[in-house]
Formats: sequence, structure tokens, C-alpha cells
Amino acid sequence: MSRFSGGRSVSQASSSFDTRVEFAASGEARRTKYAGQTWANTIEQAAANLFWLLATISLGWTCISMAIKQSDLVEIVAELCRFIMFTGFFFWLLLHGATFSNAIVKSLWQIGGDAGGTGQSIYPGDLITLGMKVYKQTLQHVSFLQPESIVAPIIIAVIILIVCALIAVNMILLLCAAWIVLYAGLIFLGFGGCRWTSEMAINYYRTVLGVGVSLMTMQLIIGIGVQFLQDLVASTSQTLDASQLGILLCAVIILAVISHRLPHMVAGMVVGGGHNRSQRRDRRHRDDDVVCRRHDRHGPGQPAKR
Repeated sequence: MSRFSGGRSVSQASSSFDTRVEFAASGEARRTKYAGQTWANTIEQAAANLFWLLATISLGWTCISMAIKQSDLVEIVAELCRFIMFTGFFFWLLLHGATFSNAIVKSLWQIGGDAGGTGQSIYPGDLITLGMKVYKQTLQHVSFLQPESIVAPIIIAVIILIVCALIAVNMILLLCAAWIVLYAGLIFLGFGGCRWTSEMAINYYRTVLGVGVSLMTMQLIIGIGVQFLQDLVASTSQTLDASQLGILLCAVIILAVISHRLPHMVAGMVVGGGHNRSQRRDRRHRDDDVVCRRHDRHGPGQPAKR
């Protein structure tokens, strides 16, 4: 009876430790989400003020341009219709910015969770708990009567724990970035009030989509990696030695590198489109400026020297 009670207390202590690890690992992302929700109203109000300021400037510039060109009634009506449609569309995006962005992130998050088998939630604490489990099993299998044989296993187990913690930190960083971009980035929707700065408002949604794709990719990677590591730890729990720890270390390092690089590479397909396009446009403008300077230097009738 006492043995059963002792085993139950050890199990409860282990479960309590896992709960504390999970809360500590996921608490920062949870606090960032709640803080971002409190920012939303203030940032949306500031974005709306900026929006109407830029819209007023744009309307004034449009009216001055039409007055200078002495536009007729048809052209004035057409320009005002374009202005109303443009301004109304971007203001609609501003009013529903938080809702749309949250839906984008959650839908991609859900897709990654369903495909990877992790559900809707990423749990960074699972990896830390896995690393602690390997570390405790290593201490149970080593013999302290032979000090020369315990150094390598304990060092490898500590490295596995550190790498698992780094993967968890990478996950927490991505979650915090998602909520900060989603809520703090609402200010960029205010730039949609003017056609000269409307690209910044579009870039906000492009960035939110990139963050959502990163979370989806992270869900897929962690869903596969955690299941593989758990199976590997379960299969080696009875014969955990330096060689088995080395295999676990290699698997954890591979998961760390993949989870660090792959989400950004996949998100680059979304965010990189506009960035590369702007880079090509800037490069083309620079080439045009170089050609113009060469023609000015050598004269219109002379070929430019290379």
C-alpha cells in the first residue's frame, strides 16, 4: 500500500512538473496575445485618424489636378467615383483588419495542426518535457560507481535538453511575432487612405499571410518531429546508453535546423513576391538613370562609351 502511494506521489509530482514547464514555456506567447488584444482599439483609432488625414490630402490633390487640367464634368465624376471606391475599400479593410488577420492566421494554423496531427495548439513545453525526460532517464541508467562512464551520457543529455529548449524558444518567438504583427501592425492600414501609400496597407496583409504560413509550416514540422522523438525515446528507454543518446541528439539537431529555416523559406514565397518585385523595379529605375546620364554626358548623337 505504501509502495502504491509512493508511486502515485511520484507520478503526481512528474505531472505537476510537466504542467509547470508547459505553463512557463507557453505563458509568454499567451501574455503577448492578450496584450495585443488590448492594443487593438487604440491602434485602430490611431490608424483611422491617419487614414482620413491621408484621404483628405489625396482628395485635395485630386481636386487641384482636375482644376489645373480644366477637366469636364464626365472626368470629374469618374475621378470622384474612383476615389470613393478606393477610399471605401481600404477603410473597410481597416475596420475589419483585426478580424480578417486573426481569421487568416487561425485558418492556416488549423490547417497545419490538422495535417500534422497536433490540433489547434502548439505546445512548446512538450519539447522541453521531452528533453527533461531524456535527461532523467539518463541519470537513472548511469552508474555513479564508475565516474569515467557517466560524463559522456550526461553531457549528451544536457545538450539534448538545451537543443529542445532552443526549438521551444523558436516556437514561442514565432507565436509572439504573430500576435505583435497582427495587432500592432494595424497602424499600417491607416496608410491605405492615400494611393501613394496604399502599398503599405497591402503589405500588412501580405506579412500576416506570411506569418500564418510560417505557423502552419511549424505545426507540420513539430507534429512530425515530436511524434518521432517520442517514439524514439520510448523505444530506447530500457537501453539508454551513449550510442542511443547520440542518435537522439542527431534527431533533435535536425529538427532544430529544419524548424528554424523551413518556416521562413516557405513564408518567403508570400512576402518575397512583393519584395522581389520592388527590387526589380528599383533596379530598372537605376538602369534607366545610368542610361540617361550617359546620354547627357556624350550627347544625343554619340554612342555611350563603356
